[in-house]
Amino acid sequence: MFSEAPLYLFVAPIYGALGLVVTAVFGCCRGLRREPTFHLATLAVTAGATVVAVATASAEFQYLANVHVGTQFFLFLTAGLFYVPPLVFMGLHYWSVILEKLLSPGNHEKAPPTTETRRQQITKVRDYLRRLSQDPTNAALRERLGNVYLRMGYLDSAVYEYRKTAEWLDRGYGHSKILYKMSYVLAHKKGDVAKAVPILRRLERLYPRSYFASYARRILNRYDAERAARKSKRAEELTGPSDSEPNGSGL
Repeated sequence: MFSEAPLYLFVAPIYGALGLVVTAVFGCCRGLRREPTFHLATLAVTAGATVVAVATASAEFQYLANVHVGTQFFLFLTAGLFYVPPLVFMGLHYWSVILEKLLSPGNHEKAPPTTETRRQQITKVRDYLRRLSQDPTNAALRERLGNVYLRMGYLDSAVYEYRKTAEWLDRGYGHSKILYKMSYVLAHKKGDVAKAVPILRRLERLYPRSYFASYARRILNRYDAERAARKSKRAEELTGPSDSEPNGSGL
């Protein structure tokens, strides 16, 4: 009986079940659905399953009666609907990222020349400071000044300008990028992760779905793990060795 059944009756339910699993993972795993790697895996699974389903349908098309063709079409259409929610989610997610990149202020600085000299950097600093004295709320100008300070090695000045930039920027991609720059300079350039922690937590709280939040979570997890290890080590030093350990007396 089952050997006479068309192949699509087996392929379509499997195709739909796989789509249901992908949608369920997107719905249940909030942290996972924000990861670009998972997005790529979802697209690969969706594309691969769809190719197999279409190939199966095409191979049987010429051998099926009209009633089977209609049933086959509606079965695969219904199964394909299970893939729609994650695809819509990813489309909206990346569309919002593109809009934020295009519309956020402070995000249109040209890359500095590779042969930028110290004299050119100093000239830029003077020019930016002069223009900021006339317009101190110019967030894009402050960010550029911070970038020059960073290239010159004036890390504290760069962090200060980034902090002032964040005060004048509305929430969006530009704001999240500035928070990331501040935390990166503090944590990686200065090696002061403790001072970067409040900024990292703010970045994670305000932009939980951004790429910068993934960076913040990674640094915070490492920082918390190291701090817990230090506390454990201090506790062991204060309490001394356990009474159950051998004391070397042989008794």
